[in-house]
Amino acid sequence: MDETCLSQGELYTFVTNKSAHGKRGALVTMVRGTKSDDVIFALTKLPRHKRLKVKEITIDLSPSMKLIAKRAFPNATIVSVRFHVQKLINKAVSDLRGDYRWEAIDQENADIALAKAIGHKFTTYTFRNGDTRRLLVVVILR
Repeated sequence: MDETCLSQGELYTFVTNKSAHGKRGALVTMVRGTKSDDVIFALTKLPRHKRLKVKEITIDLSPSMKLIAKRAFPNATIVSVRFHVQKLINKAVSDLRGDYRWEAIDQENADIALAKAIGHKFTTYTFRNGDTRRLLVVVILR
């Protein structure tokens, strides 16, 4: 189940049957709009015994899609689209990478200030592979 914009902002919700492999019977229904009440109303026009046979439904992370899936296909397992899950994970890793990078920069700046305060020349710590802490954080989290 997914929503798409066909033209000039007109949104539609599509329910397809994956087992039809894009052939006859693949399109179960197409509902104008994405409001959960409207889509649920349209889907409940399908015979209940057929809706109860649905074992799995794939949706994006939208709460309204989850509500539609639960109400229209109560026996189905709800699965989130992998793309959306990967997108969230990538954002989380990117955020962590930024946090760790700033932490490494702050640590290096503190080390520079300490060396200056006690009258020593600052030399950044270099690991055996030639990387510095600052560079390592950038490379590891890419």
